[in-house]
Amino acid sequence: MKIFIGNCYSRLDSYTPELEEALTVAHENYFFSQKYRSGMWDGKTHFLKIPSLRFPSGLLHMVTQFCDACGTDYQIIDERDRPDYNIDCDDLSHVLTDITLRPYQEEAVISALAAERGCLEMATGSGKTEVAATIIKIIGRRTLFLVHTKDLLRQAQGRLEQRLGVPVGMYGEGIHDTEADVCVATVQSVDSFLQREEKACKSWLASFEVLFLDECHHTSARSWHRIGLLTPAYYRFGLSGTVLRKDNLSNVKMLSVFGGTIYKLSSHDLIGAGYLSEITVKLINNPERIVGSSWQTVYASGVVNSEIRNGKIAEIVQDEFNHDKRILVLIRQIEHGKILLDKMDELGLPAVFLSGSDSSGDRAETIKKFMDDERFILISSTIFDEGVDIPAVNVIVVASGGKSEIKAIQRIGRGLRKKADQTNLTVYDFMDNSKFLKEHSAKRKSVYRKEKFI
Repeated sequence: MKIFIGNCYSRLDSYTPELEEALTVAHENYFFSQKYRSGMWDGKTHFLKIPSLRFPSGLLHMVTQFCDACGTDYQIIDERDRPDYNIDCDDLSHVLTDITLRPYQEEAVISALAAERGCLEMATGSGKTEVAATIIKIIGRRTLFLVHTKDLLRQAQGRLEQRLGVPVGMYGEGIHDTEADVCVATVQSVDSFLQREEKACKSWLASFEVLFLDECHHTSARSWHRIGLLTPAYYRFGLSGTVLRKDNLSNVKMLSVFGGTIYKLSSHDLIGAGYLSEITVKLINNPERIVGSSWQTVYASGVVNSEIRNGKIAEIVQDEFNHDKRILVLIRQIEHGKILLDKMDELGLPAVFLSGSDSSGDRAETIKKFMDDERFILISSTIFDEGVDIPAVNVIVVASGGKSEIKAIQRIGRGLRKKADQTNLTVYDFMDNSKFLKEHSAKRKSVYRKEKFI
């Protein structure tokens, strides 16, 4: 068998049904789908396309593993053109204009350059953007850096521009710069461009030789996956604090764009090395036992409108604020944020509530004030679940609940960066006892225990 390797897709010269099956993944709960029940869909995603015999290049390892296991001889023919580096990378420490890389960041860069594609699984606060900037500068080729929120668009554009010492373009927030050699774009804006002007967008994507996807665990989403496989960059890297998810299909879709994890560093490693703040997680028991027919009903009564729970949140915030702590309260629903904002007001505590309805400019201005020591409590919706840096925080109250392991780590990651005053991070979370909520609390607790935060 011959395997012809391309940047996004590879192809085979012969077909076996067993290999097709090895590159097929069933969806979770596919039996609930109307298409499946009507016989229009088999409930699976087939990564080997018939009759073209193409498959995503990131799954090459699955093909070779299958051949090895079956004793099938194969020959790999690499049809890609490898772009050369722009600068010598013998000394990585001073590649960027204004910082010296930490030893583990150098290791991550070396791993990425050696692998040429793959995922960098590095904890929040590790400096993934600095690693990406170093790779971009060394390779020196046209680069697309994809993010998924307006806040991250501005943050990444500013950080890369600062580190690289050159103008960095932006595609999103009404700005459509398609000429910059290094461009930061939101997946949503590129997807809109693709739907609006497919030919022009594909041509633009084809001009990039280096691709980064920030928070790459989202690659299973339709638009992320499609754009990732439409951008024929030779160098392809995913960035995330937690790459793999629990369902197999999401993981295979992510692997199909980048290949496997090429470097891994946990928050526990960084705390132990003194790069991140020590963390203490305090679990607060909520004795309420609310029963309802749906999660939405129980969440509304047991979290959003709970007098007991919200009263305890207000008590914690007041005590920590009186001890001069910088406090971030994380909520899930807008209504909950408004209720907590009113409670802060009743206690005479200055507070600001930020949500997705606020403009990215207003959010950036509020965060800057918070970072500049202005005294107020910051209440935020899920816009801060991923990526946004607020190192000044030394108390986080997780008022939102939820069962996602990824979000549990990312939420507290907002405050893990080492503080100038050397203070540590305290996280308050709630152990709820209501239907549905109890199971979710137990999952978050297991994450904290796994990460050695408790």
